[in-house]
Amino acid sequence: MRVGRSVLFGAAIFAAGTPASFVATTILLDVAPETVVWAAINYPASFLRLPLTFFMLAGVVFAVLTILRVRSGDRNAIRTAPDAAMYFHAVTVVYVSIALSTPYFDIWSYEPALYAPFAIALLAMALSARNAGQRAEGDGSESRAATDSQQSRAIALASLAAAMAIGASVAYGLQLLNGDTADCTRAWCSTEATIAFMGVMAVGAIVVSAMMLRGVFGGDSAMRQGHLSVTMFACLTLFIAPLVVFRVVPYYAFVPGLLYGLSATALLISISPKSEATETSEPAGELPPPPDMPI
Repeated sequence: MRVGRSVLFGAAIFAAGTPASFVATTILLDVAPETVVWAAINYPASFLRLPLTFFMLAGVVFAVLTILRVRSGDRNAIRTAPDAAMYFHAVTVVYVSIALSTPYFDIWSYEPALYAPFAIALLAMALSARNAGQRAEGDGSESRAATDSQQSRAIALASLAAAMAIGASVAYGLQLLNGDTADCTRAWCSTEATIAFMGVMAVGAIVVSAMMLRGVFGGDSAMRQGHLSVTMFACLTLFIAPLVVFRVVPYYAFVPGLLYGLSATALLISISPKSEATETSEPAGELPPPPDMPI
């Protein structure tokens, strides 16, 4: 019964989230980039980029150290790697959106594209560490079924992820068709190709959400496939940054890219260790009899 209510709740999230993300993307495309660029030119808002850049460089060092610790077999690093990958992915997506909305017209314009490879490597390492840890703990046996609360959370986050991706794709596609977005400078960049890419991202979010839900309600094999699909989708969202920076897609593609990144973050949260079923504690065995006392 609880899962049935969760399905209805997920449908409501999808029905409300799709137009909400459509409106949010439209507003960002129409207002935010011009407003932020104007503020960056007329006020020292662009100076915020410098401390944020140092923060991201520190994040890169953290990602590299986490990868090295996982490779060395550090049990604590293996346990925390999925959360570290999720946080670094979210921070990278948000930073790229801020950086591209306050562009530098020099060598620093290429700086936002540097962090995607580190985030992708950390995601891939976290997935491999996760699978290795599950095999070590479960010895290849079927994983325990998720609880109703965890299934409800997965349904809600999957519905939200699909809604954000669909709404952003539709809004940006209409902007492209109306010619309201900044054009790109590469000969191979076209409106049709960009719309097709946005369609792939929207369909991919739906497919990945379905595979993740199948993993939550299925067995160990289905769960591994769901984790792999979510990681691949998260990696794909990180490619938006270099595509925009090198003008392979129109400049304002970072706006729907922000929604894609948030969709991937929602899916990563849904498969994070904290959302999985916790092992039930085994009942304590009988205490051994006390030693014989000398008479």
